Amino acid sequence: MKGSRNRHNRPRYREIDRERFHLTDERPSLSDRTMPLNQIVPKILKGFGLEQEHWEQQLMEEWPLLVGPQISRHARPGKIERKILTVYVTSSAWLQELTSFGQREILKKVQDKFGANRIRTIRLRLDPDLGR
Repeated sequence: MKGSRNRHNRPRYREIDRERFHLTDERPSLSDRTMPLNQIVPKILKGFGLEQEHWEQQLMEEWPLLVGPQISRHARPGKIERKILTVYVTSSAWLQELTSFGQREILKKVQDKFGANRIRTIRLRLDPDLGR
């Protein structure tokens, strides 16, 4: 049907709208409207209330790179409550070793990567999943 075309698609109405709404032909350049994806995703996640889960997932994925292969074979990040990261270890020997020599270093690496405002301290515990 000829009359069913959208009136805003016709050049005459676009001119009228331009005058009525004081529109200019200038459009912002694409670079003014774009944003890198690594800046968009955190904003979207925050809007949905998923920011915490996102960075916790990043911690899980980057754990071996943060602490090194030897420690990552014997320790894994666990729950985070009130800015305290629980790290589960495979044995009491590793618990003693990390308590004495590695706890501060792990905390520093996590804080350097994700910010000191996310993790205040680390709590080391024997892994409850070892018996399974």
